Amino acid sequence: MTVELGASRVHSAEERQVSLIVGRNIRRLRKERKMSSAALSRELRGRGIRLQDSQIRRMETGALHGQSTPAVTVDHLVAFAWILGVSTTDLLTPVDEGGRQ
Repeated sequence: MTVELGASRVHSAEERQVSLIVGRNIRRLRKERKMSSAALSRELRGRGIRLQDSQIRRMETGALHGQSTPAVTVDHLVAFAWILGVSTTDLLTPVDEGGRQ
């Protein structure tokens, strides 16, 4: 559940948890592929999603507060999965410290 307060957005605990899992998986997979956040940003723009590399890095670390850090949307999830060559389920599944799901 998301609560709109004027121009700012308050994320629910569930949204933050899911976004944190997805962000950590994006970071892990991006690094495994030796891809920079800037390269990932360019790939996303090619699919119509405008996220700056700094926004991607904040998504990856769970810094979801502030207007310049968007929550992970379904469109983001699908685009990240396509670019990184994984399923959306792979991005949504928590991974332990050893990289195991």
